[in-house]
Amino acid sequence: MISDKPSNGPRSSAESGSSKLIGQQPSIRPTNQGLLSRLPDHLFGSLFSRAATVRLKTDEVLFRAGDPGDGCYRVLDGLLKVVMMSQGNQRILAFLGLGAIVGEMAVIEALLALLAARLRETDTTIAVGTFLPLHGRVACTLLELAQEFGQDVGSGRIVIHQKIGQRDLAAMAGIARETVNRILSDWKRRKLISWASGYYWIENKAQLQNEAEL
Repeated sequence: MISDKPSNGPRSSAESGSSKLIGQQPSIRPTNQGLLSRLPDHLFGSLFSRAATVRLKTDEVLFRAGDPGDGCYRVLDGLLKVVMMSQGNQRILAFLGLGAIVGEMAVIEALLALLAARLRETDTTIAVGTFLPLHGRVACTLLELAQEFGQDVGSGRIVIHQKIGQRDLAAMAGIARETVNRILSDWKRRKLISWASGYYWIENKAQLQNEAEL
């Protein structure tokens, strides 16, 4: 649905009586052919297992086209109508009853953003493996682990709060374990990093980032 004026564009509102949206009734399947209508039962049930209930009065608007997406809704009781408004005239595009899902694009767009981020990470990984020298690959691996599991412990030091062996570091970087050991020993001597019992500290993040540059 497209509207030049979101405040007067398509909207979902209660039709007669009150409508109850969202709830913990996982056995209710969507009656419309929305994007989430083909989810397996166990995923569909999990999607609404902790949902809050929203009650609408007659003709109360649930949302308008262009409103920020805050989640999707499932009709548990009553009737929703999808309306297009133009110059005071109303056109009803659809009636939505028991089990219908609306607002699913808010969820889909969030998933697309996550997918795009994952694809960018994949592109970066390919670039690292293709163009960076060996020490750059190890630097990128440590910085990635620090981003996911690191904690600043003061004075610019970052500890990676997961025990990760050199074999795993080598597998992440795509190089031999012996090579990783030589690189880490050199960095330890230069005070870029330190390690003990499988735990790593980044002592000089700026210098390590220089090592990771293409």
